[in-house]
Amino acid sequence: MPAVPKYLGVLASRLDSKLVSVVSELSSVISMKTLNAQEKILLARAYWSKFYPYRMGTGSSRAASLMNAALRSMAPGRERERIMLEYCSMLIKSDRAPQALEYIMLLKDSAWGEIAAEAVLREIDILNRKRAFQDAYVANRRMLRDFRQETIPARLHAFALSIQGDTYLGLSDYPKALSFYKQALSADAALIR
Repeated sequence: MPAVPKYLGVLASRLDSKLVSVVSELSSVISMKTLNAQEKILLARAYWSKFYPYRMGTGSSRAASLMNAALRSMAPGRERERIMLEYCSMLIKSDRAPQALEYIMLLKDSAWGEIAAEAVLREIDILNRKRAFQDAYVANRRMLRDFRQETIPARLHAFALSIQGDTYLGLSDYPKALSFYKQALSADAALIR
């Protein structure tokens, strides 16, 4: 993959800043109650991209709050469950894993295989963060047994590899951890963020 010129990153950052400042100005004029679920999701994503991971705090909390509000107004179904997983990811990254675990336990029984597989991956991530590496290892083995490789979405391949790396690092199997981290970064260089 060709290298991205540095100025494009700077330009994207400036556009993000402009977007959030425009949204902040509009939020004083527009009532959040008038936004529909899709608009709340878009606004939450804009806040999240602006503040994660370097400026966590009120902005990232605002993103999670908007995502939660959008979820409450959505009808049950595949799209709602997909947004729930995105919300869980925000919660986990905001050190609110116990709150995310409640949703993950529901999503592990999803009728859609890719939703259930991602929920299991998020659970393993939480176990690693809680330093329960033996439990994470067992959950990973169970996932590999219960789900076919095609069930795990391609967009999560690098994430799954990095989680396995975290588990092996916690189990002090450094060569395996390094191997999984290399594979994960080869699959998605942006994962380091």
